[in-house]
Amino acid sequence: MPRILHIIDTAGPGGAETILTHLAGGLNALGWASRVLVPRDDWLYQRLGQMAVECRVIRNRGSASWRLLRSLVNEIKDFRPDLIHAHFLGSGVYGTLASHLSGGAPLICTFHGTPDVDPHDALLGLKARILSRPNNRIVYVSHHLRRHLEPILGVPPHLGEVIHNGVPFPDEEPANKSMTFEGVDPNARLIGAVGNIRPAKDYHTLLRAAHLVCLAHPNVHFVIVGGGQGGLFQDLLRLRRELGVEGRVHFLGFHPDVPSVLKALEIFVSSSATEGLPLASVEAMGMGKPVVLTNCGGVPEVVEDGRSGILVPVRNPQALAQGVLSLLGNPELARRLGAAARARAHAKFSLMSMLDRYTALYRTLLAG
Repeated sequence: MPRILHIIDTAGPGGAETILTHLAGGLNALGWASRVLVPRDDWLYQRLGQMAVECRVIRNRGSASWRLLRSLVNEIKDFRPDLIHAHFLGSGVYGTLASHLSGGAPLICTFHGTPDVDPHDALLGLKARILSRPNNRIVYVSHHLRRHLEPILGVPPHLGEVIHNGVPFPDEEPANKSMTFEGVDPNARLIGAVGNIRPAKDYHTLLRAAHLVCLAHPNVHFVIVGGGQGGLFQDLLRLRRELGVEGRVHFLGFHPDVPSVLKALEIFVSSSATEGLPLASVEAMGMGKPVVLTNCGGVPEVVEDGRSGILVPVRNPQALAQGVLSLLGNPELARRLGAAARARAHAKFSLMSMLDRYTALYRTLLAG
């Protein structure tokens, strides 16, 4: 039974951590043994435990940690993986060094978004040389991300590959709206976004678009699902108050059951300024929801504008609002785009599609 050691330096919840749960759980079901190393006992650790995936805590103590490197070497010697799969640059660098010190297992490093690499990092050149070991491979979750990161990293192109994220979809059509939310009119037409509150999601634009939609439709409410706190969240609360939509736009925080939230929505919307590959959007599409997304990053690889969703320019509240209004005012268009979105998501972004691509890459490296 091939053994895969997964390494990640974040604990979630988030898109990369969700993909790791799907990947490790799916590999175990296919007969690959997975062990996952995480930085702390948090969402990811607990979620993997619920899935019966072996998981251990390896604490990251700073940007140059000999203790972390030693811990990784010990884990490799204990688990004896056939291959190491790292997520993000830091895990890829430490994983490569640890592999070099403990037998030389090949390594894959997956990048999930443009923030994964800081172009101003003074050590970026050194990190890239370490990551460019001949039996390593670099995976980007979209072609756009590869075009953006490859020249910044300076990793040889022949080491790179694109593997789109994939998610599990329900076997049947989504059930009728059933979930209700505190403070939200249960009879409201719901529009929702999913994603942690951080600058890349550009929720300021979503709030301004929501204001315009609410002016035209008094029975529409917006829900935003995702964790967040601190200055950015407070800015959003102030903007919501200034726009007068406190009773119409609801920040729900982290929700453990995103599929149930998506089932309750009439339209899914994303205001992101940048995306690697929009995981929540794929999940919504897979459930037959019509989507209005900003045209950024890997989004055009997911949605064909006008055929499986609506794409609008980034940082343009008027365009985002107009996209939503076009669906609210045209149920047939919404139905048609939702059906096309579901078909496209199931055909191109399923969990099995992602697993097939990764296991093919694993086998190539193991054979080499």
